[in-house]
This record gives sequence, C-alpha cells and structure tokens, in this order.
Amino acid sequence: MTQGRHRLRFSDGELIPLGGSGENGRNCFLVAFSGRYVLLDCGVRRDATASPQKAYPSLDQKLVSRLDAVFLSHAHEDHCAALPLLYRLGYRGVIYASIETLSLAPEMIQKWMNYIKDQKGILPYDEEDARLLRFSQLEPGISNINGIKVLAGRSGHTVGSLWFALGQEDAADWQLFYSGDMCLSSPLLAHDLPPPCQAAVIDSANADQTIDIQAQYIRLEGMIQDTWNNQGHLLMPVPASGRGSDLLLYCAQGFSHIPLWAEEKIHQRCLELLSQANWLRKDIPSAQVLASVHVVRTDAQREAAANQPAGIYLATDGMLTGKASQYYISRFSENARDTVLITGHAATGTPAQKLLEEEYRRSNKIRMNVSRLVIKVHLDTTDVLWLCDVLKTRNVMPFHAREETCAKLREQIAALPAIRA
Repeated sequence: MTQGRHRLRFSDGELIPLGGSGENGRNCFLVAFSGRYVLLDCGVRRDATASPQKAYPSLDQKLVSRLDAVFLSHAHEDHCAALPLLYRLGYRGVIYASIETLSLAPEMIQKWMNYIKDQKGILPYDEEDARLLRFSQLEPGISNINGIKVLAGRSGHTVGSLWFALGQEDAADWQLFYSGDMCLSSPLLAHDLPPPCQAAVIDSANADQTIDIQAQYIRLEGMIQDTWNNQGHLLMPVPASGRGSDLLLYCAQGFSHIPLWAEEKIHQRCLELLSQANWLRKDIPSAQVLASVHVVRTDAQREAAANQPAGIYLATDGMLTGKASQYYISRFSENARDTVLITGHAATGTPAQKLLEEEYRRSNKIRMNVSRLVIKVHLDTTDVLWLCDVLKTRNVMPFHAREETCAKLREQIAALPAIRA
C-alpha cells in the first residue's frame, strides 16, 4: 500500500489507493468501512517501460483475503486487466459489473496477456487464474451486496460503464462516490448524476485542461478535409468501443463523400451500441448511417483498403499496439500526404507515444504527419469542479492523472466556496 499517504477518510471508513492515484493506469482502490472491505476496479498500467511492481496494483494475500466484494466500473485494461491477480492471491468471490462490461472483460484481459507475452514481459498470473474469474451482473440502481448498499449509475464513458456510490444498508446517506471513467459530454452516451456523498474519488484524466468538445470536432473536421484534399490516408487508431464508436459515427455521418474503412470489431461494437437504447442519448443517428462503411475483416481486405489512393481508416487500438494499426503504419509511414491521428492517451513506450516524438520519426525515416487531438471521453477541470458541487463534497481524491495534476486539482477543489447546508 505504497500510496497510503493519499488515503481518503470519511465517517466510519477510508479509501486506500492501490494504484491510479497520481498516475495514469492500474486503477485500483480498497474501501474499508463498517467492517467491510470492497475493491473498486483492478487494472494495469499500460506503460511498456513499467516494472511489474509499477504495472500492477499493490495487492497481497492478506489484503485479498479480507475482500467482501469487487466492483468493476468498465472493461478497459487499466481498470480490469489485473483481475486474475486477485485469484492468484486467493480471492474466490464475485466481481460485480454491468452485463455489457462482463461480456467484454475476459477479452480485454486476454488482450493484455497476449500483449505482455509478445513483449517478452512477465505476467504475475496465468491462464488458469484468468479462468477462475467469477462474474455477477449489476444493474444500474440500488443493490445490497454482502451487507453493502451500492448505487450504480451510467458514467457516459462507454457502453456498460458505471459509477458507484457506497453506503451502509441502514443509513440514508451515501459515504463514498467512485466515478470510474466518466464523461459528461459524450455525443452518444447518456450519463446519470450521483447523489451527495461524504467523499469522492473522481476521474481526472483531462483535468490539466478544459476541453471544448465542439472546438475539437471542428479541428478534426479540418484535418479530415485537408487530408482528403491532398489525396492522403488518415489513420485513426481507436479503442474498439467508446471513442471508436464516437469517431466511426462522426466520420460516417459527416463525410459520406470520403471512403471510410473500419475494422470489423469497431463496426460491430458501434452497431451493438446503437441497439442499446438504455445507454444512449435520445438524439443519436440510426444505424443506417453506417451502410457506406467498408468493414475490414481479413488481411486481404486490409491490404486492398491500404492500396486505395485516399480515405479514412479506423483501426484498433488507441496506442497503435494492434495488428491492424501496425499494418497501416507500415504502409503509410513513408508518404508525407498521409496522417496518423492519436486521439487519446499515449502511454510511455507504446508505438503511439514513440510516433509523437520528432527524433523517433527522424531516425526511423517516418514522413507521414503525426498529430494528436484528444477526443474527450473523461472529465476535464471544469467537469470535476462542477461535479464536486453536485456531490456536495470537497473531500475528493483525484485519480487517473499525474501527481502534479492531482495536486493542483486538490488545491482548486479546496478553493471552491464552502458547501451550503
């Protein structure tokens, strides 16, 4: 529990970060209250240079033996890919999450395991531990689990992503809010607002800035049109869900005159999203807008797509570690008319982070344009401060950001007007 200096205390309990506080990744938080022990998320740090001690949460057998329940906010690797480590350390309980998250989590864990094996890295668990995982569906709303009162709400980050409020079964108020990854301005996904809570752990991935999402999409529009006018290829590596669906729908709807290729998984997840009305805003387009998308299912189709003179390409994953995105980079990197656009976090040591470095591009004779434009899927500074007022608390632990960002945000929260009774 090396991060214990940032413990968050509230009545009859405390939250201890085992990862995620003061860093980007390995999100994992232990909550101890009323004689109960709960774990919120259990992810990895997607940093190719990180040691095993820094890539995984600070867990041990004694801590794991105390757990009454584990709650998973969503199925991204930095929140779920260390779950098998719990079972390696002896946990035999249940992991609670939405049905959408539970359907994706095994795939994302396997993806992480394959990535580490390909990198000749060390896993602190094995395939057998991953097979031991036990899941149970958690619906949005109030549940009582092992003597713990849990309120789950839609977080607006991806289909199935939830925030959690925790309390005691016989108490009227809520003690702790955990946002998971949260977005209040998704063009597709709906979100629910949490109730007042004594303390809060809040996603602060974009809290070093205030992002004007409309301005970001205007910039994106200009980049797409410029690349097309120059008869170039625009590659956008994206996660298969979440931001991938946002961008696929945006391109299909707004640029029907430009050929658009998308990996099958991105297209499939977008169709699934559009069929799940309970997670969506009321004003989204119909699936018909995807009719003109060229779906890439095979290596031969990917090669044929790359041979086209110009167009837009959406490939998994966001940090360019996937097979499809790596292939497109190999095809487009020597053409100065072509562009790769990084739209999210680029962890240290990943291909996306390396491509953003001018010296790396020069030494590897990469002539394509490399740009970065963060598409907002997390809370920014303005969002975090507003959410503190909604929650009626100043007792906040920022996470999912570097320590200097979290420290500054804590100062801004402390400077907010006092909560009125």
